[in-house]
Amino acid sequence: GVFTPHPAVDGSALGFYEPHMNGRRIIAHGGDTNYFHTELGLLEKEGVGSFFCVNTGGKAALVPRHFLRAFMNHYFPARLPAVKPPDDFDARAGKYAGRYGAIRHSYTRFEKVFGLFGGAAVAPTGKKTLLIPDLFGHSAQYAEVAPGVFREVGGDRTVAFVENGAGQVVGMVGQFAFIPFAKLRWSDSPPFHFALLAFALLFFLIALVSALRHWKSDKAGPPAARW
Repeated sequence: GVFTPHPAVDGSALGFYEPHMNGRRIIAHGGDTNYFHTELGLLEKEGVGSFFCVNTGGKAALVPRHFLRAFMNHYFPARLPAVKPPDDFDARAGKYAGRYGAIRHSYTRFEKVFGLFGGAAVAPTGKKTLLIPDLFGHSAQYAEVAPGVFREVGGDRTVAFVENGAGQVVGMVGQFAFIPFAKLRWSDSPPFHFALLAFALLFFLIALVSALRHWKSDKAGPPAARW
């Protein structure tokens, strides 16, 4: 069986996930370390698949993903229908804008700090579309194709936004089946935490420099004045 956080986006199973490329369903799984990257793609109905791996880092880490896309474009090309964004979308785009953080991270251990890195900043383009980055930081324009559902302009990736009972956007799904995103409050966003850290370091340096500057004079004063 496949679990999906939204009917409009791809889902995941035990160890595998379900991307769609060129209108075809793929059973896939990728694996990564710092210097080893793989990508498996199986087309069940077509009875064919591919497996690609590299033992390197840097930009070459994306080669397996690009290979699967090239494989599909070569052997299973498709011309997807163009998407036309609604004329009134710019008036509603603000509800989707904001910062979103992946919910798959540590919440109770020191590794929680790594949650400050990454995430996604969604922004309206002013052209009836949203600018949404993927997990690797590459941004693309998305047009609304159904309420809260967006498809990549010129591509086949789909994301959906999750709303609460009051109609407020609280999450985003579809970027990767295993990693849903929650919309962050301003106090939870990385820029706020980095600014807070910067101020804390600044005050620490000020206190340290002040202590060093007055160390001799404090040492020469009466003992009671140093306590």
